[in-house]
Parts: sequence; C-alpha cells; structure tokens
Amino acid sequence: MLIGTRFADTNQVHLVKMPGGAREQLTFLPDRVLSAEFEPVTGASFVFSKDIGGGEWYQLYRYDVATGDITLLTDGKSRNSARSIRPQSFSRSKPSSSPSMPAYGASIAPPSTLRTSSAKSPSAPRLRP
Repeated sequence: MLIGTRFADTNQVHLVKMPGGAREQLTFLPDRVLSAEFEPVTGASFVFSKDIGGGEWYQLYRYDVATGDITLLTDGKSRNSARSIRPQSFSRSKPSSSPSMPAYGASIAPPSTLRTSSAKSPSAPRLRP
C-alpha cells in the first residue's frame, strides 16, 4: 500500500507491505507529492502527482519500484490534474492558454505516450474508463 507521510517540510510516498508493517520511504523530493497509485496489473511502478516550486503546476511522474527511477510523464510546463491516476488519464492547462483543459491518456509503461481526447472533435481517440 502506498501512503503519504510528512516528516520534514513536504509529503512523500511511503510503501507499507502489510497491516501494521513498517513504512519504507520511496520518494525524497523537495516538493510535496499530492497523490500516488500503483500500476494496477503488476504493481511494478506507480504514478504520482507532484507540485513544482509551490506554484501548483502539478506534473505526473512514473516511479519504477525495482530501480527507484523516476520518469516525467507530462510536459513539465503545463498544469496537470487527475481525479484518480487510474486509469492513467489527466487534464492539462497551459499558462496563458484558453480555460479549457483537454484530456490526455498515458501509458505508465516506458516509453510514455500521450493521446488527446476532445469533446469538440468526434474523431479524437476516446479514453477508456
């Protein structure tokens, strides 16, 4: 189970393997981690949402449990939000752009790919629930 715990200045992701078990801190980042969810099939990785510099321009990252490698899944510039990281879909808003937030889908298995879906375009790919 992934939990968020704050021991210093920011919330970080911890792994708890069993009820009453010890927690193992997985992320050691300068900015707070907002949410995290395991990849639902194998659990070999999880996706987490992290603020950058306190500006609430959240980015989505993939954490590889075996190696500890962290991969940026979003563009690093836009504000991204996800009500739930599963399925791996999120909305994005760019600075000084229109107020619309198009929806995207990304595979958390490397390499990451983005697909966009728009209510304005009936030919755009649809995100699966």
